Amino acid sequence: MHTVDAASEYKRRLSCYYPPSMEMGGYAGNEFMVKTKKAIKVSDTEDLIKLFSLMEDDDSENPIKEPHQLGFENYLKNS
Repeated sequence: MHTVDAASEYKRRLSCYYPPSMEMGGYAGNEFMVKTKKAIKVSDTEDLIKLFSLMEDDDSENPIKEPHQLGFENYLKNS
């Protein structure tokens, strides 16, 4: 969930697999992310196509900036 919070903090779109039946077990975190709207559910091919469409819209509005690593000094300035 730290990764989920970081993605939200950096305004990154997050998705997760959401099985057709939660009875399979092992997907409590995925269910939580979808219910709290921290992630977009992907259950099938149609959902995946919708997600890719959203990503294309994001790219056209906000060009991807080159990633960079912050140093310890940057951390201290932002604390």
